Amino acid sequence: LGGDTDIRSCHCDVDATPQPVWLGRATFKLGAPEDAWFRGQPALGFGVRTTILPDRTATHTRVAEAFLVASRALGPVQLHAGASVTDATDERSEGATLGKQVRPLGGFQWTPHQYPRTTVMGDVTWVPLLTDTLRREWVAGWGVRYQAFTWGSIELGGRNRQAEGIGDTRFFLRMNVATR
Repeated sequence: LGGDTDIRSCHCDVDATPQPVWLGRATFKLGAPEDAWFRGQPALGFGVRTTILPDRTATHTRVAEAFLVASRALGPVQLHAGASVTDATDERSEGATLGKQVRPLGGFQWTPHQYPRTTVMGDVTWVPLLTDTLRREWVAGWGVRYQAFTWGSIELGGRNRQAEGIGDTRFFLRMNVATR
């Protein structure tokens, strides 16, 4: 359970800039580590995520996605590749739906040997852009994660969108807690 502002919305004139929309989201992930079922098998992750709590300005916005990712460790580097299917509806767009489409996604992680609790990360994915016509835009993310405890980490990162320059980077600070 969590919230994010990955989705942007603008139902206004042509020159206006879409603004982030805060959406409460529920996510379920299931995975298998490398070599779990057979030798050479990449780590696999499957997940679904959906809107559970809309922004007060986007009460009729619904976004759902499913994704499948394969990962492989190559020394200090982990490579991730996969695909996602996203669908969105926004009643302010006269009930328009985005339509289900498969899009690629990918990322990497690098953990230097001299700093084993620090990881540099990057990724690219697609997210809905809710305007008068619903469409998708790519988002590139980058950052650093510090594994402060066995059960938790902290991340500092940024996100750049398809139509934005480097000056429009949105930064974030995230704390992660995990259990097995």
